Amino acid sequence: MARTKTTKSIDAKIVEIEEKLRKLKERGDKVATELDELYVEKQKHENEELLATIQNSLF
Repeated sequence: MARTKTTKSIDAKIVEIEEKLRKLKERGDKVATELDELYVEKQKHENEELLATIQNSLF
């Protein structure tokens, strides 16, 4: 037979899950920031290559 949960145990589980979710959101935000930085770096690199190609074709 299933054990009856108390309000106190349910509240404790809620707090535990909320903390896990907060940590996951922080990690997700950190990874998203890192991804955004990589996109910017990639765009900068592509722009530099394009500029170099244009300069080489003109001279």
